Amino acid sequence: MELPKIERFGDSALLVEWCPEISDEIHSYTLELVNFLNSFGNIGILEITSTYCSVAVYLSEISKLEQIILLINNWLSIGMMSNLSLPKRTVEIPVCYDVVYGLDLEEISKTLKLPVSEIVKRHTSPLYKVYFIGFLPGFPYLGGLDDSLFVPRKATPRALVTKGSVAIGGGQTGVYSSDSPGGWNILGRTPLSLFEVSNDLPALLSAGDLIKFKSISSKEFHSIEGSIKKGVYKHTVR
Repeated sequence: MELPKIERFGDSALLVEWCPEISDEIHSYTLELVNFLNSFGNIGILEITSTYCSVAVYLSEISKLEQIILLINNWLSIGMMSNLSLPKRTVEIPVCYDVVYGLDLEEISKTLKLPVSEIVKRHTSPLYKVYFIGFLPGFPYLGGLDDSLFVPRKATPRALVTKGSVAIGGGQTGVYSSDSPGGWNILGRTPLSLFEVSNDLPALLSAGDLIKFKSISSKEFHSIEGSIKKGVYKHTVR
């Protein structure tokens, strides 16, 4: 595989960028690089963020730049640690696909010429991978959507999409982690909160996690919602 480019990124940051494509292999390298740099502890790195094919490294001071570049080049020279086994979690996300939550289900059904039940079946069948968190705090960009469910983003975005809405935009699916404007097509809603600033780990999901959507009824939705409010709900993680 072609080695990534390492470039200055703003005043005191670096960008390590592979070929711009959605690829499990490339994404594994981005996660491995994040893991590698984090293993050094306090070396002047303020924050590391990753996407499908790049890693941005934000530094506390510009003088650390050459040190970090040297570390990254050393990592690249030993084959990018491609045999490193990173821990993975599978997180189950319950979703109610009733039309009261799936605001665009009927329109998608007409566009794709598929019954709603088949759309739900195809959306819940794959095991999705969290490529990165972005757009909103805790919002997961997922890979693995069935090709037959690809629908373009809405021509006119909604001014408000409710927190927990599960949606499709182009060839991607994701979950709105807070109330927000948005142009993705809404299939349903989860009662789970993907981001709570008061938690020790505010984001429920992390890059590299695997996601399984589970269809639930409206009654189950409200039951889970009530359990969450009481602080007794435990989401399924394997």
